[in-house]
Amino acid sequence: MNRRRKGLKPKEYGAIHTWLWKNYGKATYCENPDCQGRSTNYEWAMIHEKGYDFKRENFMMLCKSCHCIYDMDEETKEQISVTLTGRTLSNEHIQHMSESRLGHVYPLSRNKKISESKIGKPGVNINRKFEIVTCPHCNKSGGITGMKRWHFDNCKLKLTI
Repeated sequence: MNRRRKGLKPKEYGAIHTWLWKNYGKATYCENPDCQGRSTNYEWAMIHEKGYDFKRENFMMLCKSCHCIYDMDEETKEQISVTLTGRTLSNEHIQHMSESRLGHVYPLSRNKKISESKIGKPGVNINRKFEIVTCPHCNKSGGITGMKRWHFDNCKLKLTI
């Protein structure tokens, strides 16, 4: 949360953070049990119900991503949602995002949460049975979608008159 929101002067804000770093060191991990592992940068965050005092129990270590989420109020989340709804991205931007995620390994807990969230919801082409058809020109069999595209009227072995 912004120091101005807390009513702190820059010297007070700086003094508390300097005290944290000197006595407890740099934040080294995320104490949020629901952390998605998106960030490797860690920060000291003040616990909302506590005050800005020189007490370790008033602070927790969070990764940058969790810290941003923790400090957001519902109004800010709603504003972000409204701003991003319906936006279109350029192909260059989409390519850049894709390249930035190459080789990234997600934590297994993320995959489990995704799987659990899909239970009972209809999937797209999951366990979908396609009608099997046979091309009259080459006698090849396959799913109707691919066969319509590459066989029947488009078959290489079709005799042209």
